[in-house]
Amino acid sequence: MPLPVAPLMVYRLRSGERIIASDHADGTVVLNADSTERVDAVVTAALTNAMPVASSLEYLESLT
Repeated sequence: MPLPVAPLMVYRLRSGERIIASDHADGTVVLNADSTERVDAVVTAALTNAMPVASSLEYLESLT
């Protein structure tokens, strides 16, 4: 799976519309509607593989 080279931000508006933006050194890029569904699926897959919040906090605290 390709990794993003810049942070991705996914916003869900009250209307249900999703906005995906990527933060680059030269400014923020808002993805077009054609890419939104594909990128949203990648973000959702990454979140499902993430550790639960409590486990993440325990791990980070053990590093210090």
